[in-house]
Amino acid sequence: MSYCVNCGVELKDSEKRCPLCDTIVLNPKTFGNEKIPDEPKKEYESIPGIRVDYKLLSTIISVLLIIPVAVTFICDFVQNHTVTWSLYVLGASLLTFVVALLPAFFKSNRPYKFIAIDSVCTFLFLWLICHLTHGNWMFTVALPLTAATCAFSLVYAVALRSKRIYKLYKLSLFIILAGIFTLCVEVILNDAFGHALMLRWSHFVIIPCAVVSIILVIVGSQKRVRDELKKRLFM
Repeated sequence: MSYCVNCGVELKDSEKRCPLCDTIVLNPKTFGNEKIPDEPKKEYESIPGIRVDYKLLSTIISVLLIIPVAVTFICDFVQNHTVTWSLYVLGASLLTFVVALLPAFFKSNRPYKFIAIDSVCTFLFLWLICHLTHGNWMFTVALPLTAATCAFSLVYAVALRSKRIYKLYKLSLFIILAGIFTLCVEVILNDAFGHALMLRWSHFVIIPCAVVSIILVIVGSQKRVRDELKKRLFM
């Protein structure tokens, strides 16, 4: 495996010039038919990098989250002699902990269970808001949107972790899922507010998403194009 001395693009053995910057390919170890012997490898001292203890960092941030919760609870109780608006801060802090900090306390690198836990906690936070505001949108808007978000996130997480799917296909899947998700959002909102089940704005999103997704699939199916993209974009 060789690389261009000018721009660093990976080169094939048969290439005489760099396909990106047109620099002449010259192997410095070969002059004519003579081959220069390899130089002995030099031993370099490794410089230890800075390692971040994410578990400790998450613990510190979790403790710091208690401060705004405690302060708002005290202010709320002193002002109203009961607990009202401070529950929003409590719910937001718990949701932040679950979504951003909880994964650091586990060694598992599988995101599926965390996506499910995040979805449940998001639903509970929305239920808290709905309960405090005396709303009636919990099961008509919040639950369907949360379930749709969880489903699409799980599908893309499975595809993202698959080593058999090419990167362009993963990007194509993400784009088309984003378009389908907007369609689901419009259908859910139309049903919740009693509107006719017809497309008013989501097709402006899903049509270009579908076009771009198809283009990416076609490009990804061409091996020659894939190789060129790997060289030029360092994929």
